[in-house]
Amino acid sequence: MMSFDALHGFQIHIDHSVTDGGLPLYSLLILAGLCGGVAVSLVLARRDGTDAEDVLFCELYAALGLIAGGKLLYLLVEAREIYALYRAGYDPAALAAANLQGGFVFYGGLFGALLMIGLYVRRYGCDPGRILRAVVPVLPLVHAAGRIGCLYAGCCYGREYDGPLAVIYSGGVTGGVPAGVPLFPVQLAEAVGNLTIFALLLSLFFMEKRGKTLLLTYFLSYGTLRFLLEFLRGDRIRGLFAGLSTSQWISAALILAVLGAHAYAKCRRKAGDTAAP
Repeated sequence: MMSFDALHGFQIHIDHSVTDGGLPLYSLLILAGLCGGVAVSLVLARRDGTDAEDVLFCELYAALGLIAGGKLLYLLVEAREIYALYRAGYDPAALAAANLQGGFVFYGGLFGALLMIGLYVRRYGCDPGRILRAVVPVLPLVHAAGRIGCLYAGCCYGREYDGPLAVIYSGGVTGGVPAGVPLFPVQLAEAVGNLTIFALLLSLFFMEKRGKTLLLTYFLSYGTLRFLLEFLRGDRIRGLFAGLSTSQWISAALILAVLGAHAYAKCRRKAGDTAAP
C-alpha cells in the first residue's frame, strides 16, 4: 500500500500481518522471474538459431548452481555468527534448519550458475558464445523480480530514510527489519537498476555483440550498481570487512577484472596492428 503526505511524499507501507493465503509472494515473484527469464532466453536462442533444448538444460543446471552457490556463500559469510550461536548453546538441529531454510547471497548464486553452465557446455560440446548470448541478458531480469520479492519480504532492506518512497514495515516483521521505521527502498532501486541493465544487454544482443561481451558488460554494470547501492543497505547480514561488505569486495574485484581484460585485449590489438606488414 502507498500513502502520501505533503512532508514526505509517497511512502510504501508493507503489512506482514496480512498473509499471502498460500505460496508466499516472494516465492511467486521468484517463480515469475524465472519463467519470464526462460521465455525470453528461448526467444533469443531462436533468433540466433541456438538449440532450445541446450538452452533449457543449461538453465536447469544454472538453477542448481544458483541455489547451491548462493547458500554456500551465505554460510561462509555467516560462519562466525553461526558458530557463536552454537557455542552459546543453541540447539544444533534448529540452528542448521534455520540457516538452510533462509539466507542467500546473490554473488554466490551467480558464480554457481555460471560454473554449472560452463560444465554443461563443456560436457555436451555446445557453443559457449551462443549459450551466453541467450542466457546472460535474462540474468538481470530474473534478479529484478527477486529484488521486488525482497522488498515485500523485508530482507536486504535499506538504511533509515524519511523521504519519498520510503518503505515502512509492520505486522510481525522478521529477519531483523525494524518495524515502523522509514527505510530507503534499496530493493526497489536495485530492481530498477537491473531492468536498466536488462535493456542494455538486449540492445547489445540485437547489435550482434558476442556472448563474452554481454557477460563482461553485465559484470561491469551490475558490479558498479551493487557497489554503490550497498552503501544504502541497512541489514546486518552482509559480512563487513574493512568498512566494505562482502558484495562490495566482490563487485570491486569484478569491475577491476573487466577493466583489466579490456586493457589486455586493447594491448593485444595494438600489438597485432604493429606487427602486421
